[in-house]
Parts: sequence; C-alpha cells; structure tokens
Amino acid sequence: MRNVICCWGRGDSTSFENHVPLLFVGERNLKLGFKNDIDLLFLDGYELLSESYRRMLKGVGYELHDTKKIFKDLDKKYEALNLFNDYEKKCFLRWLVVSQYFRGEKIIHYDGDIVFNEDPHVLNKVLNGKTFVLQGCPALTCISDQTWFLQYKEQLLLFINDIKGYSEKAWMEREGWESSNQQKWAGQRCRRIISSDQDFISHLIHTDRIIQDRPYEVLKDLDSYIFFENPMYIGGYTPYEKERPFKYVRKSGIDYLNERRVALWHMQGDFNYYLGKFIFRKKTLKRTGIIPGRLKNHLEGRGMEDYLFLMFNKISGGIGK
Repeated sequence: MRNVICCWGRGDSTSFENHVPLLFVGERNLKLGFKNDIDLLFLDGYELLSESYRRMLKGVGYELHDTKKIFKDLDKKYEALNLFNDYEKKCFLRWLVVSQYFRGEKIIHYDGDIVFNEDPHVLNKVLNGKTFVLQGCPALTCISDQTWFLQYKEQLLLFINDIKGYSEKAWMEREGWESSNQQKWAGQRCRRIISSDQDFISHLIHTDRIIQDRPYEVLKDLDSYIFFENPMYIGGYTPYEKERPFKYVRKSGIDYLNERRVALWHMQGDFNYYLGKFIFRKKTLKRTGIIPGRLKNHLEGRGMEDYLFLMFNKISGGIGK
C-alpha cells in the first residue's frame, strides 16, 4: 500500500515550500523517529524546483515522481473543468493521475498540509484494506478497493458533460445529508453548484455512488487513535462526541486527546487562522494586559480580537514576521 501526496506549484523551491512545507514535515517526521516512505506526485511545476531542493526532499526519504505528462493529457480531455480555477481542477484530476500512475495499487492519499502525529509507515499498516474518505474530506483518503477509482471516473465523466445539470440533480438528492455526515462520513456540501472534488466526493458518498467503509468499520481496532479532518470540530463526529471535554497532553513530542493518540493534524486554512490568532494573543495582546477570555471560533462570528489580528498581520506582514 503506497503513501501518496499529490502536489504542484508555479514558483521556485522557496515559494513551493512556503505553500506546501513538505521538507519541514519530512524533517519533523525524522526527528520523531518516523519514516517518510511517501510518494510525491508532481502534477505540475517539478521542473521549477532546484536540484538542491529535490535532493533534500529525497534525502529525508520521499520518492519524487514527475507526472506532468499524465496530468496534461487529462487536462485536455477534461477541459470542461476549466470552469473552475486551476487549483480546483487539479484537485478533481489528481485521482485520475494516481489511478493511472499507480495502476491497480492500494494507496493512502494525504494532502500536502497534513502534519503527522503517527508514523506514516504505521498508519499504512493499520489502515491497509480499508476504503474511505475521512469525514468527507480528501485530506486523508484510503483506497484499497480499485472500484473506487472506476466509480469516481464514471461519475466525473457524467459531471463534466453537464456540470450545472448534474449539480442541480445532486442538490435535489441532498436530503438526509446530516445523517450521512455522521453514519457514512460523507461530510457536508453547502454550494449548489459542485465546485470542488470535496463537494463532488461528498455527494458520491451521500448517494452511495462510491465505495465508503462505514466509520465503525474504519475505526474498529483503532481505539488508541483519534481521527478528525477538521481540528476546529473534533467532537463533531461519532464516536468522539461523547468524549467531551477533551484533555490535551503532549508526550515526547506526540499529541494526545483523552489519552488517544491524534493520528494527524490537518493544517487547513481555518485552523491555521485560529492558531495564528492564538499566537497573536500570546505574543502581542498579553503584553497589553488584554486577555479576552476563551479564544472564540471565528467561524461562529468574528469579534474585536479578529480585527486586531488581521490589522496586525496587514501592518507586520504576518504573525511570523
């Protein structure tokens, strides 16, 4: 079973690493004693990376693959996806690239913004044989049954034939998504027009048009771990809802919640914003004597602290500057 990350870029090595910190993650993994037996599939931009940066990526254990030709062929064939921006189009097509490049092989796909809290080599073993998208988000997608790729491709062809019509029909089939979110890990789709592979896959899981192991099957024999795709809503998915409140501890550099080992951290945009606001409070607001109390989730409404944080970032050029 292969560990796979699909990546791409339009800038040099520094720009790429700043957006997709693969070297940082790889070095961190080694410090924690983890292996980096991960295949990096470059859909685009491989030739823009310096030889020294490529050597460093290989040096921490990654295998690098330039899959630009496969992607370009698919890019022409699925030109209807030009309706979306370049990022979303690549997300739609990455599954076809993986399927074609690693034909017939089982894979675990990770987004480039995953920070591992368990050895990818170990996760590969404990998830082997399973087929699921974690809570509807492709950031962690385990595909052991090749039928998944066939079903995805079949539905994608129908989708590009009539993006608006397919989306309207999918919207009419949305009833019961709340139940699917919990019982199937289908996630949620809030846009009427399907505009990302996450929207698309969520619909396919909800309507049973793509293989998805049920959460209880995925988590069976994994009691020592806790899995979540969005750190902002750890308790929003069964069976963890009953485990509130969550007690966090770090042991030897490894994070735990209620004595369960966090499998991985998905460093997605809203979570990064929340962490940035925490650092801003700790480093800047604390000096002023202003401690606003509990750090609020900005997705539930922005307050004065958010505006101060955004203003600080605009003036300083970023919290890390």
